[in-house]
Amino acid sequence: MCIILWVLGLIALFLISLLLCPCYYVMEGRIKGKSSFNIIIQLGIVNFTFSRLEDGERLIYLRVLGIMIINRDESSGSSSSKIKDENKKRNKLIKSKKIKDNNKNNNPKRLSFSIREKMMLLDKNVIRVLLELFGKILRRVKPQTFSFKGKLSFEDPYYTGVLAALLSGFSQAAIEPDFTGEVCDFTFKLKGQVVLIIILFYVIKLLITKPMWSITKIIVRNR
Repeated sequence: MCIILWVLGLIALFLISLLLCPCYYVMEGRIKGKSSFNIIIQLGIVNFTFSRLEDGERLIYLRVLGIMIINRDESSGSSSSKIKDENKKRNKLIKSKKIKDNNKNNNPKRLSFSIREKMMLLDKNVIRVLLELFGKILRRVKPQTFSFKGKLSFEDPYYTGVLAALLSGFSQAAIEPDFTGEVCDFTFKLKGQVVLIIILFYVIKLLITKPMWSITKIIVRNR
């Protein structure tokens, strides 16, 4: 029993540390015909990397304390990977059919709201606080540094001029317009950080205060 409590305590401590640690993220790539990009997320002792190469190959890495936990190389060109993907899709279809059959047999209760409750969901105060929450989260997760470099233009020179005017206000966007034709060749890089416990605090605070508390009680009651 003591061992189980120790294990549960360590798991809880690990999850709390993840919520308290800043989550750093980096996204960089290049778009020229076939796009390629690289996403890196560092959350405390956990490092996640997802890369997509120009040939369609996808690389997925997950490290904890520098130890490789997941190392997947999904190549779109090999026949063996295609066979594996087909088998996975077939198995998913079979599982989804079984789940649908079970749901039909069990006849689960669906959420049903009265007209008054639906009007509460569409109340302007509810929409206002949701927009405020979206703005707060956006300010927390927006990239601290970003840059765009390269050439980007449309077939119609008019839209190319409009794009150049819009991007002129951003010093980080070094985009060179080309009025001779359609061009898409640029690189980008985004870097930022977010503390997950703050986002969780915003969401919980929203759910337990007016006017969302009434909506939360309605959803729980109708489940």
